[in-house]
Amino acid sequence: MSYTLLNPCPATLGSLLTATSSGQSTAAGIDTETLGAHLTLAAGTWLLWGSATLGSVGASDSNNQISFGTASGGWSGSHQRIWHAKSWWTQLTSSYIVTLDASTEVYVRYSSSVARSGCSSQLRALRLA
Repeated sequence: MSYTLLNPCPATLGSLLTATSSGQSTAAGIDTETLGAHLTLAAGTWLLWGSATLGSVGASDSNNQISFGTASGGWSGSHQRIWHAKSWWTQLTSSYIVTLDASTEVYVRYSSSVARSGCSSQLRALRLA
């Protein structure tokens, strides 16, 4: 089992770290050869939402979602959004493909607020199914 962990406040997906299930992390990142590739979030992929503030997110809060977009797009940009329920681990029921480039960022929306992942300490990892 492998995990993809986000740095505390990544500017782009190029700041990703990879780690084994035992918690040993390596600064793998995404180099220039990988830019333009696709990140596939397959059905069955798990998203880990783990932080002290997670408890403040209402179980029925429909604002909880993540999206992928560009740095200039902001939350109102044409992002590919993934909805989820309140859970430490949330499993996707559909597949998503995200194009990786130098301006790709992950945005998180929760409790009617907007923040970058990592900066909000909400989206902590992607677990490959």
